[in-house]
Amino acid sequence: MIISRNLAKLTKLALTFSLIGGTILSSSCATNPIPQPSKEELAQARPYPLDVCLVIEKPLNETPRTYTKIYKGQQVKFCCTHCVGAFEANPDFFMHKVNKTN
Repeated sequence: MIISRNLAKLTKLALTFSLIGGTILSSSCATNPIPQPSKEELAQARPYPLDVCLVIEKPLNETPRTYTKIYKGQQVKFCCTHCVGAFEANPDFFMHKVNKTN
């Protein structure tokens, strides 16, 4: 009896933290979207030559949404926000893939 009450309390506690954590994560993503370049910026930049995400090379046509950044006059595209973050941490590491095609 005592074990089942403690288990029920732990389950409620875990569910509460899970819901709170999910709310915090989803609200932070909603309030901090990744800014996309304007049409003018895209027109001035060199087009992205690849059909895959620059970071993990996932085909972009298989993703629900793509993210575009401009780096040193070159459009670069990503499959998700995590890949954008990885690129922003070390852009030159990934740019060799684009530079090989130009």
